[in-house]
Amino acid sequence: KAPSVTVATSDALLAAGEAATITFTFSEAVTGLSLADLTALGGTLSALAGSGAVFTATFTPAAGFSGAASAGIAAGSYTDLAGNGGGAGSRGFTVDTVAPDAPLILA
Repeated sequence: KAPSVTVATSDALLAAGEAATITFTFSEAVTGLSLADLTALGGTLSALAGSGAVFTATFTPAAGFSGAASAGIAAGSYTDLAGNGGGAGSRGFTVDTVAPDAPLILA
């Protein structure tokens, strides 16, 4: 049976200077997982850690990005210990790293 994955974030609304821990919880122990297997929209993933069925990575939002962001993993990019290709999973959240406009002061 193919393993599945659930993706969670420590923060659903990221601003400039913030980062989130993304947790990948698999239905069983997996092998062959690397940062190259993970996907990120609106930022980057780094510092992959973990083993067995639980891994974490750090999501850092891109400067000047505002909108829907996500972190995930593509189907078939990892396998369980029996060699079965795993399913896809992702988590969406919001990023706003755009600096506010300076107020207009009318004299």
